[in-house]
Formats: sequence, structure tokens, C-alpha cells
Amino acid sequence: MSGASSWNAELFRAGLNYVGSFLPIMAPLLLCTGAAMIVSAFLEDWKKK
Repeated sequence: MSGASSWNAELFRAGLNYVGSFLPIMAPLLLCTGAAMIVSAFLEDWKKK
């Protein structure tokens, strides 16, 4: 898809269908995991003080 001369909604939709549902499902899950790790590290550092 990187060789396309121009982008439009139909080409974007085709690329999204090619990726499937794995990325849209995993992205929020990993975002929440990362946020939880940051909060956990913050709380651990705060308890040490």
C-alpha cells in the first residue's frame, strides 16, 4: 500500500480490513497496561519517600 500514488477512503478501508481486528483490540489493552505500569512505578517511588 505504500506504493499507492494517492490515498482515499476506499484504499484506507482496504488496508484496515487487511490488518484485521487484532490491532484495534490490542491497542487499548496495551495502552491500559502501560498506564497501569506507570501508575504502579509512581506509587512505588512515592512509598519510598
